[in-house]
Amino acid sequence: MKIKSLVLASLFVFGCQNLRQMDDNGESGYAIKPPFKSISIAALVFKISTAVVNELRTPKGSKITIPANTIVSKDGKPITDGVTVAFKEFHTAAEIMVSGIPMLYKQGDSVCGFESAGMFDMQATLNSDTLEIAKGKTINVELASYKKDNDFNTYLFDTKAGKWNELTKNNVPIENSVKEELADEIAKTELSLLDNQKSINSFFSLNINEKTYPEFKPFKAMVWQYKGSKPENDPGKNKRFFSEQIENAQIKPVQGEDNLFEITLTNSSTTLKFEASPAKSYGNIDSKVDESATIKTEVSKKKNILKRMADFSRSLTIAKFGIFNCDRIYSNVSTRRVIPELDFNKIQVSEVKIIYLLCPAQNIAINYSNGYNVVFDQSQTNYLVAIMNNSDVMIAKPENFDGPVNADGKMNFKFEPTKTPVTTFSDLSNIISGL
Repeated sequence: MKIKSLVLASLFVFGCQNLRQMDDNGESGYAIKPPFKSISIAALVFKISTAVVNELRTPKGSKITIPANTIVSKDGKPITDGVTVAFKEFHTAAEIMVSGIPMLYKQGDSVCGFESAGMFDMQATLNSDTLEIAKGKTINVELASYKKDNDFNTYLFDTKAGKWNELTKNNVPIENSVKEELADEIAKTELSLLDNQKSINSFFSLNINEKTYPEFKPFKAMVWQYKGSKPENDPGKNKRFFSEQIENAQIKPVQGEDNLFEITLTNSSTTLKFEASPAKSYGNIDSKVDESATIKTEVSKKKNILKRMADFSRSLTIAKFGIFNCDRIYSNVSTRRVIPELDFNKIQVSEVKIIYLLCPAQNIAINYSNGYNVVFDQSQTNYLVAIMNNSDVMIAKPENFDGPVNADGKMNFKFEPTKTPVTTFSDLSNIISGL
């Protein structure tokens, strides 16, 4: 029998509600459940020696500072070489969804939804053995953050109990030092590029009659590079001078200088005197051009990284490896509570793997918690996103949240399939960013 709709008493938590039932990781915990079998967030992998201080940086602007002799084996023995540090960070709604990490927090007899200002999972291994942070030692993580508010607390996820434990309150963001360092690096590189371009522009050729001026014959087929300090004497900037016939040409070596000559050229109206060095061929210019092209490519790559970097960072001092989050409990501004009637058209409900409440503007993705009504913030643009067992995605659009409520308090949410099949993280990210 094909089921067109299903009534689920569920909560997409904005603010806190009385706790009735948690997820299926025991009676009071939430399991980490990645919704896709073949899609995950790739870890940044660093191979380090722990005998020295390590500063690791990520493309999003996070910085991890590992003091020397901080990482040990499970039995507390020092580890020096061959350590692999794996670092995953989650900032967007798509990244949070793919991680399967629950964004729900039990507070007394209430369950609350989280809005994240940045989350990461950090692990260390030696070959296949899990490593730990030495007792009494800590690692500092300056976590990239795309949100500037001060009211985000820090939490550590207890994977055994399936719950978040609060560590500190009001983790205040600061200007992202990694982004500032990269901006400075780009500025210096662009100055180098400018100098390189000036060098390219300083090359020129001379078309001097060798029979009339035989002293120029040894420099046949050579190009010259201007070595003077006055721009007005630069042959490359005096094209008009060379448009007239040269009536007199003189060349003599500069005393005390190797491969440097003083050249004096005269046309019908002007005399141009300058110092220059001969180059063997245009290969000198070609190498400079190639160098500029390489520099331009590197600058472009760095600018793209800079554009995607977070403006802020939040400092966390961690004494163990694991999953950490900077969160705040999402407070209700204008809430509405309904019993959801979920309509998947001709798709059987058994094909639905997990459903999220999504607020793209705030990068909020909160997974279903069984046993609740739907409580949502009417001031936000909301979506319900269903991940199917076959990895397809179906979406209930914002207009569903404005729909009528019947006498039983039920509201219909009609899900529509997306046009793009989801086979990669980019597929999901493009769907979410297009909402």
